[in-house]
Amino acid sequence: MVNDKNDRRVGRRMLAVYKEKDAEINTRAEAIGSKCGRGCADCCNLTVTITFPEAVAIAEHILTNPEFYLQQNQIHTELAEQIRVHLEGFKQRNPRYYFDQKIPCVFLDKSTKECRVYDVRPATCRSHHVATDPTLCSSDNKDQPVGRIDMDKINNYMNLEALRVSKQANLPLWIGPLQIMVSWAFKLLREGRESVANAHIGLSDGDIMNLNFWRLRPPTQTTVEIPIETLNLSFTHSDTTDGRTPGEGDH
Repeated sequence: MVNDKNDRRVGRRMLAVYKEKDAEINTRAEAIGSKCGRGCADCCNLTVTITFPEAVAIAEHILTNPEFYLQQNQIHTELAEQIRVHLEGFKQRNPRYYFDQKIPCVFLDKSTKECRVYDVRPATCRSHHVATDPTLCSSDNKDQPVGRIDMDKINNYMNLEALRVSKQANLPLWIGPLQIMVSWAFKLLREGRESVANAHIGLSDGDIMNLNFWRLRPPTQTTVEIPIETLNLSFTHSDTTDGRTPGEGDH
């Protein structure tokens, strides 16, 4: 059950943002020669950084889709376990820890290697394409570079829109690993806003918002960091090129 109609609108607003940019992403990926395809899912083992409104869209999809009615306990169990692994990697200050565990995203179908929440997948996943052999995306590859297609401007736009949605809905400007964000989104939709007002998973707010940690790729892949305090939510950002909210996952 989704608790609040206003919070439900958050998810719909994110779907509108995705729809606006999907065609541009696909055109760019095809023009440059994306090698990604159905069933290549090594990127689904990576830390996927998402915004809170994106998590709300995913949680609403799970809560309102009959396909997931009998799977919700399992989803919550897997989310909790993956959060535990994330926190262990954080404590070790090890950028590759989560990736090296080869833990598939909780929303990856283990048999088909396809995303079960594809229609509401976050910006990070939508904009992730590579132009090199997909086998290089495996965590077993620690030497050869992966040729990620530059979608920084598009990804930055979608994430800024997500933060704008948060601000308009008076929700926290949270960015973090998918598992943590989705767990909080479930609490929001099921229990109301008070349930996430003091959300805590054993780390300080400063730790949770330490984007220099959460925005991780294997060392062979380039990333650009941008602190959240530099994101001006009031400007028109279609021309923004100085930063992004990185992370990786299914495309």
